[in-house]
Amino acid sequence: ARDRSLLCVVESPVDVLALEQATAYRGLYFVLLGRLSPLDGIGPAELGLDELESRLRREPPTEMIIATNPTVEGEATAFYLQRMAQNLGIAVSMIAHGVPLGGELEYTDQSTRAHAFGSRRAVSPDPAGRPPCPVSAILADDFLRPLEQDVFAQLVDGAQADSLDVDQFVDVFELPMG
Repeated sequence: ARDRSLLCVVESPVDVLALEQATAYRGLYFVLLGRLSPLDGIGPAELGLDELESRLRREPPTEMIIATNPTVEGEATAFYLQRMAQNLGIAVSMIAHGVPLGGELEYTDQSTRAHAFGSRRAVSPDPAGRPPCPVSAILADDFLRPLEQDVFAQLVDGAQADSLDVDQFVDVFELPMG
């Protein structure tokens, strides 16, 4: 069953398929079949945003997730949707945009880097309350296999090892923490 307290707004049916394949999202969707583009004569009426507003009034979700593309038109559409939902007292979130998983900053275009940097977020403290663990403590410990120790040592510069937090490496090596 779908979670009716969540509503994700996307530009096209293909976006629904992409989210369904890549996420565990189980809320409802509203498909715009486009994005605001005044130069092309596409305004709120052409996208059915009056229908969306009626739906939000009739059955308000707890949260509306905006999943428009990071284009000028997509961002304008997202802004319009955000204002609509907030005026109705509905919490709004947007999917993240930026550097792709596995991507490297030096190979990412300037506008993507700027957007990712501008959309940065605070890092949450460890839910288990563990203090940060310096990399050198992991290198000295014997729960890494010899091959992992070599790879791990290559990931960090020895001179900076004590200033790095090991939590970012824990998942890579499936280390038993805590």
